[in-house]
Amino acid sequence: MPRHSRNIPLLRLLSIFLFISFICIGCGGGDSGGSDGDNSDLDSLDGTYFLHLFADTGSGNWNQMNEVEFDGAGNLDSSIVYDSGGSSGTYSGTYAIAADNTFSFTGTDVEGILSPDGNMLITIDTDPTDSDTEILVGAAAAASTGSDESLLNGTYTLCQIRQDGAAIKAARLNASFDGSGSFTGTVADDSDDGPGTVGALTGTYTIAANGRLDMAITGLAKSFDGFVAPDGESLVIIDDDDDGEVLLMVGVKASSGNDASSLNGTYQVHVFGGDGGSAWATLADGTFDGSGTLSAVIIADSDNDLTAPPDRSYSVGDDGTLDIGTTNERGMVSPSGDIFVAGDAENTDTEVSILIGVKKS
Repeated sequence: MPRHSRNIPLLRLLSIFLFISFICIGCGGGDSGGSDGDNSDLDSLDGTYFLHLFADTGSGNWNQMNEVEFDGAGNLDSSIVYDSGGSSGTYSGTYAIAADNTFSFTGTDVEGILSPDGNMLITIDTDPTDSDTEILVGAAAAASTGSDESLLNGTYTLCQIRQDGAAIKAARLNASFDGSGSFTGTVADDSDDGPGTVGALTGTYTIAANGRLDMAITGLAKSFDGFVAPDGESLVIIDDDDDGEVLLMVGVKASSGNDASSLNGTYQVHVFGGDGGSAWATLADGTFDGSGTLSAVIIADSDNDLTAPPDRSYSVGDDGTLDIGTTNERGMVSPSGDIFVAGDAENTDTEVSILIGVKKS
């Protein structure tokens, strides 16, 4: 699902000091065109989720982790666990959710979708003209109980979006976790360095009882914090050090016996991308026909460009590896087929992106 037009960098600066919690993104803004929900399925969104965000202000980026408690009746409480700008705070609000699991946070421009099994949700804000002047993408894993390192076991593809200096950049990594606290991996592609220029990766990880992930890469002075979904099929990571770079990674587990039919139906797709120093965000519905053709409808876009992209071909390898036509967007389909992640991290041009898709119920 490639970018259909170049971004116009007209985002306005908002100090991170004014950002109280993720729910305040879009406060006072209008509906961006996605579902407001009909409150008929409020109890499908119930429990604790850890929401990881990556945002662009027009003059810089920030990332954040929030603990969000949904009560299954339309109310939520959130608190900031980590913020790259040092902010802290809590918020209480309301949410609406529709029968297809698309949802919105009342009085904001933040909307998204809950996975059919309830283990993961994704969010997006595509409106740079509202009171916060920011665009963002986010992913959350549901908290679990009794988890440990064995929850993360197998091979995963992780797609990354990051701000490094003045530019938005991306990477795609393959990592194998041993279920005991160690992993190995490779950088399949990076918009800075290209494939094969970064050596093999090794590292360690720990998983708390609620699914919280701490990860370290050998030889890299950088710390990573995130969450693994209760079924182990997906994970989300941010960096939580103050080195001037901020990032978000979403990972999906490989499996076997997959083909084009593993992606079949309509998915809400959140796209966050950059082209040099400018950023853009798009909310779309992508329909996969199960035979190798993807069609899309643009619901909202930070440039307000709703032109539908042309149909694209796609392929899914036996292990779930996803390749979308000629767009340079590659990633992974989850074992259940309900979630996919992909990204354009090639260094052949300046445009990069991350795509996160969740199947509608």
